[in-house]
Amino acid sequence: MPYALGDLYTGKLARLTAPLSDDKDALARWSNDAEFQRLLFMRSVRPQAPDFFTLPKPEDESKYITFHIRTNSENKFIGFVTLWGIVWSNQAALLAVGIGEPEYRGRGYGTEATDLVLGYGFREMNLHRIGLVVFAFNAPAIRSYEKLGFVREGAQREAVYRDGAYHDLIQMAILRSEWEARKAKE
Repeated sequence: MPYALGDLYTGKLARLTAPLSDDKDALARWSNDAEFQRLLFMRSVRPQAPDFFTLPKPEDESKYITFHIRTNSENKFIGFVTLWGIVWSNQAALLAVGIGEPEYRGRGYGTEATDLVLGYGFREMNLHRIGLVVFAFNAPAIRSYEKLGFVREGAQREAVYRDGAYHDLIQMAILRSEWEARKAKE
């Protein structure tokens, strides 16, 4: 289905931008937010200094594409979305998204940024499949992904240890044909 050329990067609430060196301070501040960190990473988390965060290099684009999320109203850096683990021969990638500013969580910014990066991945990168993993206890994220058309494909049982208990890791994905079908209904 042909699409009109349009803005790949801007939604109603936010837009996707290039990472800027000025963003390092916010990333370091978010690394001190245990809830934010522990919903994103399976590894043990710890605070990081601004110098820990580096800008993507052009040679990294074959492996991952990172956008920073900024509000349309204030141009405020509030999060990131990344397509990573790209396997070009399979036209497949994995997705990660995080809203670092607490007052912007649960307000649709992450869902919109995810939808924008899906459009980018399918329309600009010619991907066929975009997958992700999400902790089973992160019900708001799961609802957001399902709203966008992601399908649960399975679970890694008790794969994540948090606060004295093991939790499942849910695997989800969306195919370009599923994304196109949803977009055709909008």
